[in-house]
Amino acid sequence: MKYIFLILGLVSVNAYSEIYKCEGKNGSVSFSDSPCPKEVAQEVIETQKQIG
Repeated sequence: MKYIFLILGLVSVNAYSEIYKCEGKNGSVSFSDSPCPKEVAQEVIETQKQIG
């Protein structure tokens, strides 16, 4: 049983996330991990990070 944790620790894992780029009407830009309000322009940036 203790070897399963060793094996799981050696396996690399990919983590996916989305970052939302919000651009307001006055040109201000912000980044968030939650969707932008409907009144501003939104761009979704997908990221991938390899863990391990």
